[in-house]
Amino acid sequence: MQTIQEVKKQIMTTAAATTETQRKHPIFNDKYEITSSLGHGKTSKVYLANEIGNPENTVAIKIFREEYLLEAEENVHCIESEIEILRGLSHGNIVSIIDYGSEGLVHKPSGRKIKNLVYIVM
Repeated sequence: MQTIQEVKKQIMTTAAATTETQRKHPIFNDKYEITSSLGHGKTSKVYLANEIGNPENTVAIKIFREEYLLEAEENVHCIESEIEILRGLSHGNIVSIIDYGSEGLVHKPSGRKIKNLVYIVM
C-alpha cells in the first residue's frame, strides 16, 4: 500500500508529465494554467488561472496590451506606480501582488508562444 507522500509524488509527476498539446488551456510562465478571461479594457486583459502544481491556488493575471505600452512613456510609469501601490498595500479585502515583470510567456495549446509580456499576478 502506498503512503500519502508516495501518492502525492505520483500525482505531481503525472501532472508535470502532461505536455502542452495535452492541455486545453494556455500556460503562463510555466507556472499557471489560464482557465478563463475575467475582463479586458484599454490597458490590459485579466485572466483567471490556477497554479499548475497546486490547482487550488487561484490567481488573477493582468497582462498589459502592447499598444498601451507603446502609446506613451507615461503609460509605463502608470504601471510602475500601480505595482508600487499594490506592493505597499496589506489588507484582507485587497488582493496581494504575487509577481510582476516584463518577460511574461504564454504557451498556447496550439504550440504558439507569446513572449515579453508585461504582467502582474495577484
